[in-house]
Amino acid sequence: TIATEEALRDKWNSFAEPFATNLTRATTEAAFSLASNLHLDSPSVSSLLEIGAGSGHGSDLLHRFNPSAHLTITDLAEDFLNIAKRNLKDKTNITFQLAGAESLPFADQTFDRYVANYVLHLVTDPSRQLREAHRVLKPGGMAGFSIWGRKEFSPQMTIIDDAFEEIGIKGTERSSFHLGDDKKLRVMAEEAGFRKAICWYQPVVYDNYTAEDYLKRMLTPPGRQKILSTLSSEKIKQLEQFVSEQVNKRLEAG
Repeated sequence: TIATEEALRDKWNSFAEPFATNLTRATTEAAFSLASNLHLDSPSVSSLLEIGAGSGHGSDLLHRFNPSAHLTITDLAEDFLNIAKRNLKDKTNITFQLAGAESLPFADQTFDRYVANYVLHLVTDPSRQLREAHRVLKPGGMAGFSIWGRKEFSPQMTIIDDAFEEIGIKGTERSSFHLGDDKKLRVMAEEAGFRKAICWYQPVVYDNYTAEDYLKRMLTPPGRQKILSTLSSEKIKQLEQFVSEQVNKRLEAG
C-alpha cells in the first residue's frame, strides 16, 4: 500500500522526536554529499529550498555552505519543523514553512537550489514531487535528491523486515527501495522537465556498534511499534534473536 499525504503527516508527527534522537545521524552523510555537489557557494545562488528538513541537521549544513543565501526550510510534519526551529534558533537568514513536497506554496521560478534528502522515495507520488521541484526552480537552477538505493547493499535497512518475515509477518507497505534504479530515476527527472540527471551511489556509515544499539534504534518507527504491540513475548524474543544474530554476523565481518 502507498500512504496518503495525511497518513504521512500523522506518521512523521508521531515519530519526529524519536527520529531526531535515534536516526538523524544516518542522514547527514547524504546531506553533505548533496550540498557538496550543488555548487551552493556560487555567487549566483541567493535562495535555497529544503524539502522534508526533519530535525534541521541537513539544513545546518546547507546554511554553512552559503550563509548569505536565504534558506527556506519546509517539512510536512509540524513537530519536525518545531524541532528544526529549536536546533537552528541561532541561525539567521532562514524561513520555516509547513509544506508537503507534492504541493509547494511557492511561485514558479523562486529558488536557485532545491534539496530533498531522503524524501523522494517516501512521498505518495514521486513524479509529482519532481515536477514541483522543477516548477519552483529558476532557469539554470539545480536540485538534489537522496533516496534509499540498492536493497542488496543496505543490510542495516533490511534486517528488521527480514526478521519480521522470519517470524511470519510480511509487510504491506510500499518498499522504501522502490526508486533504487538509477535509469528509472533519470527518466523520471527528465519527464518532470529537468535537462540532465546525474546519479551516484553514496555509502552511508551508521554507528550501530552493537545489536542492542541496532534494535533500540531500528524498532522505533511507529509502524514497527504497532506490529510489536500485536506480538507475543515469544515472537518478540524470536525476532530479537534473529536480528541480533544478523547484526553480530555483520559486525564480526567488519
